[in-house]
Amino acid sequence: MAKVVQLTSGRTGKIFKIRNFDTFTVDLDMPVTSFKLPEQDSSKTQLIKIEGNFKTFTISWLLADDGGDVSASDSIIDVDAQFDYLLTQFESIGIADSADNLTIVSASPAFSKNGKIVKILITKDAMEPENFRATVTLYEGESVVTAED
Repeated sequence: MAKVVQLTSGRTGKIFKIRNFDTFTVDLDMPVTSFKLPEQDSSKTQLIKIEGNFKTFTISWLLADDGGDVSASDSIIDVDAQFDYLLTQFESIGIADSADNLTIVSASPAFSKNGKIVKILITKDAMEPENFRATVTLYEGESVVTAED
């Protein structure tokens, strides 16, 4: 069964289903700071962990006019409407908005991540002037105002 990625806006509750994604990436960032000691060679560098780890999920797909591969809960089928839908319904207004969600619907085991959509990028490439590509980036985690003690 083909994988379907579903985005859910925490602010509006709107859903956008992506059936034709090109790339899906997970980036686990484990930041470490280096403290270089004066008058020592590089093997004496001290590595310090002062920040926590975090995950970034990014999905990219082709926006298509036919709506057969990309659909939304409001049955939006043309590229211009998808453009507007993504930019208006998934724009985060504040940190207190409910968490956004990214789910791979047909995954086994189930795959669902809550966090904040931090970027929506829509591009048109000179090599494909008739197509638009969308990219959405979500940071996994809880907002400070909603995190439990």
